[in-house]
Amino acid sequence: LRAEEKARQAGLQKQRADSADELYQEWLRVESAEVISRYQMLQQRDSVLQHRANQIELEAQRRLLVQQADEATSALAQLEPTLRGQENRTRRDVADVEQSLAENAARAAVTLRARVSGTVTSVLIKPGQAVSAGQTALSLLPHDSELVAELWVPSSAIGFVDAGKPVALRYEAYPYQKFGQQRGRVLSVSRSAAPPDAQSRLLGTAVDAPRYRVEVALERQVMAVYGRNESLKPGMGLEADISVETRRLVEWVFDPLYRLAQDRPAVGSADTDRR
Repeated sequence: LRAEEKARQAGLQKQRADSADELYQEWLRVESAEVISRYQMLQQRDSVLQHRANQIELEAQRRLLVQQADEATSALAQLEPTLRGQENRTRRDVADVEQSLAENAARAAVTLRARVSGTVTSVLIKPGQAVSAGQTALSLLPHDSELVAELWVPSSAIGFVDAGKPVALRYEAYPYQKFGQQRGRVLSVSRSAAPPDAQSRLLGTAVDAPRYRVEVALERQVMAVYGRNESLKPGMGLEADISVETRRLVEWVFDPLYRLAQDRPAVGSADTDRR
């Protein structure tokens, strides 16, 4: 733009110089008539020279600006590949950093996949919390599955508990005095008692003695409440009575006599051995 402006200024200066020169030549023709003094002639000639000098200077400035513009264009053309290379290197560096961040994030987290599809019913940990081996993190209810009751029975009451025994269930959410009890049957009994710390991790409460894990099949998956059926929910608290032994009344009456007879020594047979 500066070069174009200088070119316009040089063009105007040339027109002024041409006009001054034309006037000077006209004065030369009438000098003999003594219409124009010699002093005026010299002044006009000096004006012509001044305009020519200004024209030459403006042309020189224009050429310099054109040269500088050409040099800048050439330098920019040479710089463009360098800038493009730097841009490509920067993009690669950014990609490497993003990949490193993704890898670090992947190493910082472990994805655990459930063996079956289902719905998460409870979450027992918080984001950022450290998890130890064997700790329960969440509960998952598989799709199209049935709930079972989980009982923890002390060793003092486990003696006659085995699969198939009937169970009376009372849910904390539905007081049995108003809604009654539900029935179930023992599905399985653990072979060994779980230590207190393992129970505490599973139940979320302090436990002071080993207990056996007993699973109970529910007769119904719903509870009749005010004329409608309410679905039972995972994690509901309950109490249970397990029927471990069933006898007729006469068996309960004569059981102590049977035990006494079994415990007495066989005296008659001992005398026979002596003979």
